[in-house]
Amino acid sequence: PDELIKMVEAVPLSFEHGTDVKQSATNFLILTSIIEKVAKMPYKDFVKKYQIDYLGLTETRIGDDVLAVKQENVAPGSVHQTFKRDKDYINAAETTTGYTDKDGKLEKVATINTSTMKGFSDVWASAENVSHWDIALAGSVLIAKPENRALIYQPTKLANGKVVPAMAGWQFYNHKGLMDIKGASP
Repeated sequence: PDELIKMVEAVPLSFEHGTDVKQSATNFLILTSIIEKVAKMPYKDFVKKYQIDYLGLTETRIGDDVLAVKQENVAPGSVHQTFKRDKDYINAAETTTGYTDKDGKLEKVATINTSTMKGFSDVWASAENVSHWDIALAGSVLIAKPENRALIYQPTKLANGKVVPAMAGWQFYNHKGLMDIKGASP
């Protein structure tokens, strides 16, 4: 993480402070560093203790913990079957396998190195666990003070008067139950 932060230190800002917002993986990388300094523990341990374990999210993994989930080796054209006969493969946190078309043949896409995603796309969870986490976040289970929850869910007015829909990369489309999380990296 320190190397990545050093890499972007010299990159000029995309806009003047207080005039706009833009999602960036480096924002979350800096946030993880702040969490580690304040909490005096690794970011991964902090999230596990205060969110994953606290909420009992048994189908959620963070960082390289996802590597411990048994993954069925499904060849292109084959069907996911092993879970029907081996209980260790009944796991809602099993990751998907991506393929790309290369000269008319499907080739498996390389597995993502989880260490490069610290704080940004490094949590894998079942749909049910995501729902439980979202309810805990929207209520007062994870964030007790309403004014702190408002930082995530409510539009924010910047110093120049521009209103942005929400923070932390979350965008709400005025449809109950529809949320999109977007991001970009430099």
